[in-house]
Parts: sequence; structure tokens; C-alpha cells
Amino acid sequence: MPGSVCRTGWIHQDQYARIRTLGLKRWVGTPGLVCQGWCAGYAGMPVMPESMSALNQWFFSTCFISLLSVANLQDVPGCPKLHAPIGGHLDPEECGTALNDECTFWCDAGYCPYNGSEPECSQKKSLKLQTPKRVCLSTKQWSGPDFRCEVAQCVSPKNPENGLFECNLINFGRAVCTLKCNVGYKPEKYSSLRIICQVTGTWKNIEKTKCIPVQCNPYRVKNKITLKPKECGTNVQPFNQSCQLHCKTGYDYVGIKPNQISMRSLYGVRICDVNGWTGRERYTCKDVERPVITCPKSIKVSCPLDKKISDKVNWQIPVATDNDGLRPMVTLIYPPFAKNNISIKPPHRFPPGKNKLIYQAKDGVDLVSTCSFIIEVEDTKPPNVQYCPESIDHFTTSTSPITVDWKEPEFDDDSDIVRITYQSHQPKKDKFAPNQTHRIKYIATDDYNNSATCEFELRLNPYECLYKRPPLHGKLSCNKIQFGAGQECTVTCNKGFEHVEKPLPVYKCLVKLGIANWDPIDKTWPDCLSTGTVNICTPDSCFNNGICIDGIDDYSCKCAAGFEGPRCQDVVNNCQDGVCLNGGTCRDGVNNFTCKCLTGYAGEVCQFALDKCNSNPCYNHGQCINKKDGFLCGCKNGFSGAFCEIQDNYCINSNPCLHGSKCVEMSNNYKCDCSAGYSGINCEENIDECKSQPCLNHGNCSDGIDNFQCKCSPGFEGKTCETVLSSDFDVEFQAAKTSNYATVKTKEDLLNITVMFWIVRLWLYYMYY
Repeated sequence: MPGSVCRTGWIHQDQYARIRTLGLKRWVGTPGLVCQGWCAGYAGMPVMPESMSALNQWFFSTCFISLLSVANLQDVPGCPKLHAPIGGHLDPEECGTALNDECTFWCDAGYCPYNGSEPECSQKKSLKLQTPKRVCLSTKQWSGPDFRCEVAQCVSPKNPENGLFECNLINFGRAVCTLKCNVGYKPEKYSSLRIICQVTGTWKNIEKTKCIPVQCNPYRVKNKITLKPKECGTNVQPFNQSCQLHCKTGYDYVGIKPNQISMRSLYGVRICDVNGWTGRERYTCKDVERPVITCPKSIKVSCPLDKKISDKVNWQIPVATDNDGLRPMVTLIYPPFAKNNISIKPPHRFPPGKNKLIYQAKDGVDLVSTCSFIIEVEDTKPPNVQYCPESIDHFTTSTSPITVDWKEPEFDDDSDIVRITYQSHQPKKDKFAPNQTHRIKYIATDDYNNSATCEFELRLNPYECLYKRPPLHGKLSCNKIQFGAGQECTVTCNKGFEHVEKPLPVYKCLVKLGIANWDPIDKTWPDCLSTGTVNICTPDSCFNNGICIDGIDDYSCKCAAGFEGPRCQDVVNNCQDGVCLNGGTCRDGVNNFTCKCLTGYAGEVCQFALDKCNSNPCYNHGQCINKKDGFLCGCKNGFSGAFCEIQDNYCINSNPCLHGSKCVEMSNNYKCDCSAGYSGINCEENIDECKSQPCLNHGNCSDGIDNFQCKCSPGFEGKTCETVLSSDFDVEFQAAKTSNYATVKTKEDLLNITVMFWIVRLWLYYMYY
């Protein structure tokens, strides 16, 4: 009740409104004196609960009235009334003013107790901040200083290292600060970007604000690109570090050109920034370097004599490399197939000759490189003689040398390259004396100088019997008798003619006792007469498209170009001496001729020398030299082979040092460290250790390999026969038995020997001669 003070043990409440009807300002209650019996139960219960029953409420009221009626009422001095501060409240809401009354001050949310200089919120955690209780003292003053609540405030936050806070207001509910890091720094990964002033006067999340140096992880590039400095791709880089991209050797840049890039995005440059690496334009490098392929060295093998093809040859398929680290695809591009469309792969059989293999390497962007090597199969087999004429008998009535025609020999070779290198005579060109035997010889040679020979005899025989002309308007044909000496002849009439009498089936020229006569000796073949008035010219009158001109009982022939003779039966020899140049062979034709040129020449008469060096067949800068039968490669020092394709290694290729000596490779040469006992450029000479005459005392020296042996004269021994043997020595026997004896080996047969010796036995001395 306002203005009333209860004694100890009682509490004043507004519910005591009924006491005001008594008109009392102050009262003192003594519960212990009056409240007994049924009233004692309500002692110390100054407030009547609303939930109390009506009966209990009556008792409660009656008890208080009884107590008040007997109270010793008196005036009690008090303290000034306390009021709730702005932004706070009191506990109790209406604090008493009597002696020893207590009152507690509370600050509401958003306010803090003021300690005389600033609000005390910084260390408080409660939303409502309480101060110590104030007590009414006997001096009628309240204990403690005056109390007030101030609006909660946060102290200006301390800027973090390498950063600062940008704040709006610092009053509660409105103060927000944003973290700003210095240049080259950025908030930590889980750092808070804002701090908020709380009701407690503290900053929320301030401990989670932190600026760390800007760093970029190593810049990752494809294997076609390099970085400068190279640490850009291996180490963490600091802020503002620039890294330049470059295409590796063998690659060209195909991205945006420099004039298409802004000044803020430099060409191929990456800069470490707060958001990572800048400069994200596409940077692409294109492979322009061909793969590298290396073929094995050329191989040389021999072809077996009994075969037309080599044994199986093995070689290492080339291995290729490429700048992208991937293995290129390697294929054989020449020759693509062997016989029967079988792909060539090791091991494989090859025909004689130089078989060139070309391999190709193709990388992932279809760049190609090639290499080649030669598998040479040396042909050890001579060419084959496909046709060689047998001995030729040619009959003639001429007594002067004449030309004779024959079918020339034919050759072939397993290497498919064979040429006639020698020809003793040429048909239709060289003249042969009649009544003689001529030896005709052809030699054919292949590229490996293997040769084959065709030889035959050409015999120019006169008609052995007296020559008789052919029958008029008829033909005479004679052949050599198959068995024996002589000839057999038959006659026929031309078309439109017939014999005046029937001829014999065969007219023979027989040789008996060295004399040739016709058989029958007195009878010759009849002529032919016309069967009527006919043109005696028949299709067979003139040969080789000659034109027959009819006459009286006779005809003549006008020969076509290239033919001659009474019936145009002979071909005009167009192969004059030297018509084919440079060793070419002339082949006669009808009113023309052709020249078969040697390798390296061309033209109608082989007048042009082909430049066989146009294809640059010589490797390793070898000099190509044209020759009649091909070309020759002049190799530079350090290279050899038919095409200078072999890099010389004297020690490996030829092993020139003999007798186990060591070969030392030198620039374009070699030298031999000879084994003991040898000397010479290739250690081919055995050093004569006996040259210094090391054997003494007339000993004979026998030379060895880095050694010598002395055969000493009798009475000497030692390595050099330097020791004189003693002529006095003892021979002791274990027992007097025939099984105990001494032998002396001699190095020479002795005709006579004299031995003087002593025998000692049982201390008796015997001397024998």
C-alpha cells in the first residue's frame, strides 16, 4: 500500500486495498500475537490468491482485519520514492520506501547500465542487464549511486591486420560494418564479411574476420604450352605475379591474335588477381612438327644358289616418336604388297636385287614423315639361258664373205636385270667367209656380275655338188642330210606352171670318197612351163609385198622398201656399222632399225646419256656420278655403301684389327692397339722375338706369339741356354732291383755314346768302363 510500511515478516501489496477504508496511513502488524489458531495458517501470506475458495477467502479477510484491529499503528520515516529509469524497470515494480526496503534496477533489451563513463554492456551476455540491489538506509537514503540505463553501444571495432571495417552507425540494431581487405589481400575462406553490433554491446563475428595474402595455385597448362617463368606451373604464386604462355617447340599459336586483345588482357599473359588468374582468352597451340622415324640400316644377304628368292630376312620395324608424347602410327607404304597381295612384314623373302622399303609415321594431326632402307639380296646365281641356237649350217654359192642372219640368244635372271655384255658377231651385219666354221659367242651379265654364256657354230658350206639353178618358174629347196654328208633337194613349180616332166621326189647330193655328185648323176630336175595363157605372176612370185612384173615365160619383182633379191626374199641390212651409239645394239627391221641402248642411254640411236642422278639417289650428301651402266655414289668421309647410306664404324663394320687386337674408332679412321706379340697397321705382323738372338751358347731360337723358345746345345739349359749343366751328378736307387734304372732322353739321334759312371753298393766301389 503506498505510504505504508510493514514490519519484518510482512510484505506490502496492492491487494490490501481494503485497509484503506480504515483511513490509516501507516500500520504495524504483529502476526505472532494475534494470528493464532485458524488465523495462524495465514500468517506470512500477505496476498490472497485468486484461486482460493470463497470460504478460505473469508477466513483470510477476517484474519487480516483481526490483525489490523489490534495493530500498534505508528508513523515510520522512509526513503525517497524510486522511479524506473528510461529504458529500464524496477523490481518490484513499486519499490517500498521504508527502512531496509530493497529495490532492484533492470535495463531493458537495447539498454545498458551506465557506470558513470559508458554503458556496461561489453562483457554481459544476458539480454536484460541487472545492477546490485539498492537498500533504504536509516539515513533515509538509498544505498549505491544513482542508476540510469543508456542506449547500448558497441566500441568502434579494431581494424583487422591487412584490412579495415567500413561501418554505418554504431547504435544497437543499426550498426553494421563491412570487411574491406587491403590490395593484395582477401578475406579468408570461411571469414565473415560483416560484423553486427549486438544488444550486449559486442560485435558479432568479429573474431571470424581475417585478411590473408592473395595467392594463386600453380597455373595448369596442356603439354603443348610452356610457362615463363616456369615456376608459374609448379609453385603457388603471389599477388600480381604475371606469367607468360608460350607454345612449345614444334607448335604454333592458333588462338586470338594480339591485335584482337584489349590492353587489359595482354596476349598470352596470366596475372594472379584477387579472384584468381586473369586473362582467360583461349590459348591454343597447333602441332606443326613432323614425327621422327628412324629406319634400320640397309641389309645385305645372299640368295641361295638353288632358289630364286632369298631365305627369310628379319629386320626391326622402325619406331617413331612425336613431340606430343604419343607414339605415331607406323606403316609400310612401299612396296605395299608382295606377291599374292601378302603384306610385307618381317621376316620376309625377297627376290635378288635391291629391294627398297619405305616406312611412314603419322601422328595424331596427320603429319607424316618417312624413312627408307634397302634389303639387298646378292644374286649368286648366273643368268638363265632361255634360248641358245644350235650349230647353224648355211649353204651358199658365194665365194666372197657374206652376211648371215640368225635368231639371237635370250637370257633372263632372277633379279630381272640382265644385259648382253659381250657379243662376238652380229647377225645381218658381220660378214663371214664361206667354206669355214665360225664360233659365235654371247655373254650375259646381271647386276652382280654373274654371267652366262651362249656359244654356237656358224658353218658356211658351199653346195657340195655342182650348183644347179632352180627350175624355171619353180623353186629349189635343199637341206643337209640328217645322217652322213651331203644334201637333199626338192623342186616345185609356181602357181600356173607345171613340170615338163615329173620330177623325182628327192634329188640327193651324195659325198662318196670325198667326191660329191648328184644322185642320179645324169639327171637334173625339169623346168616348169605354163599350163596355158596365164599370167605367170602368182601371189608367191615375189616375197615381202614385192610387185610381180610379168614377162615372156618369165617375171621380175619390184621390191618393197627394205627388201632386195630376185624375189625380194632378202631383207636390206639397215644396221650399218656404228649406227647405234654408246654401245647400243642394232636390231634390223623392215626398212628401218631399232637400237637397244645400254643402261643410262636413250634416243633413237642411244645418243642421249640419261642423268641418273636427278633423283638424288646418294644419301648423306654423297656425290652422284653418272656412268654408262648406271651411277656411282662418291661418299663423304665417314659413310659408305652403294648409296652412302651406311655410317662407317670401322671397328664394328669390318673389325680390321687382327689377332684379338683392340680397335679404337677415330674421326674418319681407326687405329689398332695390337695384342702382345703383333704389330702393323692392322696388327697383321707377328713380331719376331728371335730377331735379337736371345738364345746363348749356340742355342736355336724358335719364334712364338709374344714369346720365343730356345733349343739349347748339349750341356746347357735355361730360358736362354744361359746355365751350364754340371757334368758330375749322382743317381740314387732305392733298391738293387732291375726295376730301378735311369734313362737319358736325347734331343737328337746319336750314333755313339760314351757313359762313365760309378756304382756304390755296400760301400764297395766298382769302376766300369
